[in-house]
Amino acid sequence: LKKYENRICPKFDINLVVSELDKERLLNIAPNSKIAVIPNGVDINYFKPLNSKIKRHNIVFAGRMNAYPNEDAVIWFLKEIWPLLKKEVPDTTFTIAGRNPTPRIKKFAKNDLSILVTGYVDDIRPFIAQAEVYICPIRDGGGTKLKLLDAIAMGKAIVSTSIGAEGLEVKNGEHILIADDPVSFVSQILRIFKNLNLRTNLGNSAKNLVEKKYSWKIIGKKLNSLYQKMCS
Repeated sequence: LKKYENRICPKFDINLVVSELDKERLLNIAPNSKIAVIPNGVDINYFKPLNSKIKRHNIVFAGRMNAYPNEDAVIWFLKEIWPLLKKEVPDTTFTIAGRNPTPRIKKFAKNDLSILVTGYVDDIRPFIAQAEVYICPIRDGGGTKLKLLDAIAMGKAIVSTSIGAEGLEVKNGEHILIADDPVSFVSQILRIFKNLNLRTNLGNSAKNLVEKKYSWKIIGKKLNSLYQKMCS
């Protein structure tokens, strides 16, 4: 793929990538390419805070569960993080929302009544809205994570790995909380469980960021401007 990109990308008038990090990576592979950054976005009129009652000590992960990065993230969380979290807060519940859950994930839920695997749902928003914490323990993959933008737009307090938040202009401690090992991940979740102000401030700050930089209306203007510049 690198050889292909090195050969093909310089032939185009413009190559679009979704983050500055992806731009740097493509320039390392194909240094003669012309590249523009047009970020991924979210429909802020659809994904917005709902007047749902928060379920105390409920955490949620949302995504297509037969996608390798998503399955890997959830399995890692269940194996390495979940036992530590349950030891600290025994009444914690975990909702895994998304279509095509794999047998490995279903097996965990079968043996633990505090884990809910929804499978396909018509509307993911109620499951996100009722959670006290949204988690994104992604450990693999590139680009930016649309699932994270959805949760941010809904004003959720989020704990994510560095890779999960990669490519987004989020700051640790201001918009989301970052953790890359099991002990740290548990610690960050507990901070949100114990501090309503932190949960509220994280959600509000992240939502404001999305409205300024990641709404489709703003991104559409950038893309239109780029097209007009190229055509002229």
